[in-house]
Amino acid sequence: MRMTDKEKMGMHVLARRIDLGSRVDFPNNAIPIADLFNLSVGRVFLKDIRTRDARTGHPGPNSFETFEKLSFYWHSAVDDYVNRYGQSIIHVIDWLWSASVEYHAWLKDLDDEGRPKKLMKCGSMSRLLHEADKAERPLQRNPLPHFMTLTSADERHVIDLGAGYSLVRLLSLDAFDVEGAEMSHCIGRGSYDEYLLVGGHEFYSVRDEDAARRATLQIVPKLIDDRMYGQIRQFVGFANEPPEAHVAALVAGVMSDMMWIEKPRTKHEVATDDDLARAFVVGGRLR
Repeated sequence: MRMTDKEKMGMHVLARRIDLGSRVDFPNNAIPIADLFNLSVGRVFLKDIRTRDARTGHPGPNSFETFEKLSFYWHSAVDDYVNRYGQSIIHVIDWLWSASVEYHAWLKDLDDEGRPKKLMKCGSMSRLLHEADKAERPLQRNPLPHFMTLTSADERHVIDLGAGYSLVRLLSLDAFDVEGAEMSHCIGRGSYDEYLLVGGHEFYSVRDEDAARRATLQIVPKLIDDRMYGQIRQFVGFANEPPEAHVAALVAGVMSDMMWIEKPRTKHEVATDDDLARAFVVGGRLR
């Protein structure tokens, strides 16, 4: 797919919107994550936008003569796309990052232009999601051993949620490994290790009265009017299923205390206490 400079701006806006820059490439990465992103999520995003404009008769981004109008076009298009596919995009990027670090075999099977054939065969987000799900199934059938003993250096109690439940912050790679093994999702498979290395993101585990794990959360920082909030990026139960209703309700009850919000807000959209109390994501994928 050939892109104009104005279309490349849309790819850049999408990458910034989903915080691709936080994905650190390790020295042994087979292919940089930005390149894999452009060949997969970015390519199907641009295809979707071109199809939409053709269907509606819109002349498309190349028709804009001012930066302001072009910027508004792309930010609106990206917001709509992320609202529809946000969790799927995160899941696909996790798969791509792990594949690059572990140098999966399909990365070596290239077309005449040096692009992975597996990605080029995916013409939609649903197809990319299918490939990401398929890659994870063997991991869920063969979970990591979770016999490690964790200490206060690995996880820390943060707040009581009520009904005997509590919120525990995950602080180490060992904590990630145990959480991922017991919850059957990918936090312990390496694709989230970078966040402990570069900092910024926070991860929490919901525990019940018997200290059993019931849900996992990923929180990203959001600065609004010189005040730092935490945005719930992912909130999942066992095997990436939506958290149980009562677990979601307990977490909702501490949203205000934790200074958590559901989504990024502009300087004119500072959340109220009532808004914080109900603003949480049910479902999503921690892969």
